[in-house]
Amino acid sequence: MTTPPDNRAVSALFRVFGGEEPRVSGEASEIPKVRGMNLAEYRVLAVLLPLTLLVAIAHPLAGWLGTIAGWVAALPLTVIALNVLPFLLGMKSRQLQWLVSFLASVAWAVFHLRASGVTAFFAWFWAGVALIDLAAVGVLAWQSSMRWQGRGGIVWRLTVLVAVHAAAVVVGWK
Repeated sequence: MTTPPDNRAVSALFRVFGGEEPRVSGEASEIPKVRGMNLAEYRVLAVLLPLTLLVAIAHPLAGWLGTIAGWVAALPLTVIALNVLPFLLGMKSRQLQWLVSFLASVAWAVFHLRASGVTAFFAWFWAGVALIDLAAVGVLAWQSSMRWQGRGGIVWRLTVLVAVHAAAVVVGWK
């Protein structure tokens, strides 16, 4: 019997910080070929991605049509966008869906960091997620590199050791 890989998350953020989920009985004997989603990750993304898309659509519409008319017009447009975008972008796997949605949300956030109100909240939220996800990718890369065996692994560890000590010496001399 084999155990499920990691914690089933598709994003580095939830693979590192998501915690373990309870084992599913069918999964204990047969591991699916496609990675699923961590339950917490699924819940967070199921709420925040549609809300971010709603804000991204409503913000310009509210400026153009007025606040109430813009937000009312944004609701059906958001539903349409949520149903059409996966087909237009050709997202066939959850990893690709996460990557495209994440990059689009972060790109949108970068351009709206100076906004105010709800738009600023979601922009700063995605900027924070990007920083935490970058840290999680670093943790996963470090974890993977520490599994290297043989001469390459030894050289890598010594390089890291020398680099850390050299940085400490440089900082200490200032």
